[in-house]
Amino acid sequence: MTYLTDDELNARLAAARAAAAQRRTERTRRRAAFAENRTLGLQIRHATRLARLDRELADMPEPLPPPRAAPIQATADEPGDLGQLRG
Repeated sequence: MTYLTDDELNARLAAARAAAAQRRTERTRRRAAFAENRTLGLQIRHATRLARLDRELADMPEPLPPPRAAPIQATADEPGDLGQLRG
């Protein structure tokens, strides 16, 4: 059975650290690319929804003003009576 020398152990450790750094860099790059694509996709989706909403609103007729309600008047049936509200 042979044991690794200090130089061989240090070389393996350096290689492992370099590989881990490379994986971390690649993972960061992929996450950034995914976030950018997601942002662009959401912007396109939002613009599409707004365009559809604009088309739907353009096809609708102008809203009519609400009808005016008749004012409520108090009438007294007998003198001194406060009366009932009738509309």
